[in-house]
Amino acid sequence: VELISVPYSRVRTVLVDAQPTNRNRRALLKLRVRVDNPSKKPFYVQATITDPKERSRVASLRASPTRFETKGEVLLETEVDTPKLWWPRGYGEPSLYQAAVTLVDPQTGRTVDRFTTDFGIRSVKMLPNPGNGQKKEDWVLTVNGRRVFIKGMNWLPAEQFFGRLKDETYQNLIKRAADMDCNMFR
Repeated sequence: VELISVPYSRVRTVLVDAQPTNRNRRALLKLRVRVDNPSKKPFYVQATITDPKERSRVASLRASPTRFETKGEVLLETEVDTPKLWWPRGYGEPSLYQAAVTLVDPQTGRTVDRFTTDFGIRSVKMLPNPGNGQKKEDWVLTVNGRRVFIKGMNWLPAEQFFGRLKDETYQNLIKRAADMDCNMFR
C-alpha cells in the first residue's frame, strides 16, 4: 500500500498502445496520460517519442491546454513510419522506443512534471491453428504476424515480501531463464 500526497500537479502514469499497421510498415501509437492535478490549473501535455538506440526523435505530440479536475486523462495519438518492431527472444531484436511526457504550465512555459517509459511496437495474437478445430491446444501465438513457438515457464514470487529482493537477484533469475532458452513467463 502506498499513500502519496502531492501539493503539485504530476503525470501519474503513461500507458502506451503501440500497434503495427499496414503490414508492419507503419505503427499507430496511442498514449493515455493520466494526471493528478490538485491545483486544477490548465496544462499542456506534450510527448516526445525517441528511438534510444539511434538517439533520434521519431514524433512529437502536444495536446491543447486542458483543465483537469483533481484527476484527468489525455489521449495523444500519432503514427510512426517504418517502425522497428519488438520481437521475442530468438526471433529478432527486441527494439524499444521511449516516450517522454511533460506537463507544462501554459502561462509560464515551465515544465511541472516529466514521466518517461519504454515500450515496444508489436502485435500479439492468439489464432486458431489452421485445420485443427477449436480445442484449447490447437491455438498458435503470433507476434507481428509471425508464428512463435513459446518456450515458457511459470513465474512464482522469488520472495514473499515485495521489495525485499534486490534488482540484481531479479536480473540473475531472468538471465537463468534466458540461458534455458525461455521466451515467456506465465
